[in-house]
Amino acid sequence: MLVTEKEFYLVGFETRTDNKTEMTSATGQGQIAKMWERIFKEDLKGKIPHAESHDIFAVYSNYESDETGKYDYFLGYKVPNFNSIPAGLVAKKILAGSYKKYVTKKGLPYVVVPETWAQIWTELKGQRLFKTDFEVYGEKAQDPNNAIVDVYVGVKG
Repeated sequence: MLVTEKEFYLVGFETRTDNKTEMTSATGQGQIAKMWERIFKEDLKGKIPHAESHDIFAVYSNYESDETGKYDYFLGYKVPNFNSIPAGLVAKKILAGSYKKYVTKKGLPYVVVPETWAQIWTELKGQRLFKTDFEVYGEKAQDPNNAIVDVYVGVKG
């Protein structure tokens, strides 16, 4: 489904990685798994005084090239503005634009999210912008055994 998103703001943690590293690392050894561990271990939501909800946003941005290159991976929460960014955290602006929205199957996030990305890589050849893509871990993702995640992929308008 093609959707138009308005600009919004996030605060959280960020790292740099690539899909080859993430897919060939032993389970839990990639940067993404470490980021997810960190978000809960360090109580990220508790550090952000103006978080608008419990929804966790995972953002892929600053692409080196395409799905084979390096990218920035960000985890955080939506905030109304960047007026108060706690020390040690990163601000991330999601630009307004056209996104193709995918909804994962119900299951373990570390299984259903990569399956959805594999589908995206096949279906959207030549249509992706490789600027900003994001996942929303909302209410439907609260049960880690039966999570449903919304995936938004920036596409040419």
